[in-house]
Amino acid sequence: IANTQAIIGQDGHVNSAAQLCADYTVGVYDDWYLPALIELELLNRAYLQVQTSTASTEFATLYWSSTEYELPLDPWILATSAYQMVMGYGETTPSSKDSYGKVRAFRRF
Repeated sequence: IANTQAIIGQDGHVNSAAQLCADYTVGVYDDWYLPALIELELLNRAYLQVQTSTASTEFATLYWSSTEYELPLDPWILATSAYQMVMGYGETTPSSKDSYGKVRAFRRF
């Protein structure tokens, strides 16, 4: 949640995966956020444990995380990359923040 708020609060922020999650509403639930890499890893583990031969392959795609890659030493310089995860495989890769990927919003309950 803190990562999502930090991303949206950055100077010059226009739009992002974090903004999509923060703006998401389902019924009365409007407290969604962009998950950190560790949260995507936990989701991936759970997916692999319950996966069956009839499981959808649509899940196996790149999803954005709120975990930035190569944080600069100077706090005034913004990171230009963040991690993505390939669900179903658990592979992580840093990607430029201006590249495409899917977003899976999380919420705590």
